[in-house]
Parts: sequence; C-alpha cells; structure tokens
Amino acid sequence: GTEILQISYVSGTPQEAADMANAFADSYLQFRRGEAISQYQLQANDLKERIAVLNDQKQQISSRLAHTRNPATQSALQSDRSQLEARIGYLQETLAGLDDPERLAKSGGEVVEVATVPTEPFSPNHVQDTLFALAIGLIIGVGIALMRDRFDPRLHGSTDLEGRLGAPVLAT
Repeated sequence: GTEILQISYVSGTPQEAADMANAFADSYLQFRRGEAISQYQLQANDLKERIAVLNDQKQQISSRLAHTRNPATQSALQSDRSQLEARIGYLQETLAGLDDPERLAKSGGEVVEVATVPTEPFSPNHVQDTLFALAIGLIIGVGIALMRDRFDPRLHGSTDLEGRLGAPVLAT
C-alpha cells in the first residue's frame, strides 16, 4: 500500500517554516533508506554465513567420501552431499533474490510536493479565537450563576422561612 505523510512546521517566519518542513522530510527519507540498507545487509550476511557453514560440511563429506571404500557408506555420503548442494543452491538463489543495495539506496519514499512559503499566517485566527472565547465565557458564566443560586444559604422570602422551619409564618 501507499503511505503518504503530510509534514507541517509552525515557525515565526514563513521561510523558516518551509525550510524546516523540507529538512524534516529529507532527513526522514535518509533514515528510511538507511534502515532498508541495514536490513538488506543483515539478511545477506546471515545467508552468506549459512552458505559458508554448509560449504564446510560439504567439504568434510567430500573428504570422507574420498577416503571411504565401503559402497554403502559412499552412497550415504553422496546422498548427504547432494542434499547439502541443494540447500546451498536454495540459499544462493535466496541471496540473489534480495533487493539490490543500490536500488535500496534510492528507495524509502519520495517527496510528492516540497513545502513552499505560506502566503498567509496559519495562526492566529482572531475571529475564530474570539468566538471560542465568547462561547467558553458564556458557558462558565451560566455555570457560576446556577451554582451560586443553588448553594445560596440566604432566605429570600416567607416561603423559604416556612420551608426551613417546617412551620407556617404568622406575620411579616
């Protein structure tokens, strides 16, 4: 699948914002390419080591085969050597099938569109900020008014006094 990264940078000057976004994109691509090459080298080295071990085993079997006169032992050693040759061939094909490191150095991604100097400021947006502050202030103000009314301990009339005392008020 295709992955697209959008990189943005906020700065005091438009030119610095564009330069920093482009520098980050370039650094990211270099990192990705370096990782791809490192992965290739790890895989290639592992395959080469396995091939070397199998070649050593094949050499030992060939040496034993040269000194053995027993036909049954010779047949078993030749079978072992053939199996080793097949495994070596498979590993060599796998090694040849790995991505070429020169091609990997060019991989890792590409910049679709370089960052350009913005024509207008990204922030602040005064109209949006003012509307947001007004809405938040209104919500907080209404909340405080409701809380003050709900938790006000003062009595505001004869009905409040009757409710508190649990008895009717005879005169005011």
